[in-house]
Amino acid sequence: MRKFLVLFITFFIFQGCMVSQSKKIKNISFQVLDSGSYSNVADKSIKLVNDQKEFDLLFSKIYGTGIKVPFDYSIECSYIFIFFKEQASGGLNYKVTNVTQNNDSINIYLDVVKNDDIPTISTMAISHPFIVLKIGKSQANDINVLLTND
Repeated sequence: MRKFLVLFITFFIFQGCMVSQSKKIKNISFQVLDSGSYSNVADKSIKLVNDQKEFDLLFSKIYGTGIKVPFDYSIECSYIFIFFKEQASGGLNYKVTNVTQNNDSINIYLDVVKNDDIPTISTMAISHPFIVLKIGKSQANDINVLLTND
């Protein structure tokens, strides 16, 4: 009985250690490769890109056909394309404040930046905001965009 109790306690101690290690959140370095208000992509989506063909395809959607992709693709990196839903522009921009990774999940933290200097007539313009991030190589299965000051 005593051996069983020792094994039982040891199992739970190690199980607790495994749980705390699996939830380790780390900041990852990132570069905002491109961003803007007009992307020619009206649907909200987030894509993790690890191959040049999809990289070129998404940039051609942003800039329209026939325009050379303005950035070089690197096989050592992953790219995250964030497309926001169609919206009235009104001087609204997004700023990436932090990117973290937890196992196979990436969290992207954004601030909503409102530019009050733009005349209110600009709210009549329709925009399709986008952000393209460059990060270290990743095979994450889940990408979350979190607005920190909405």
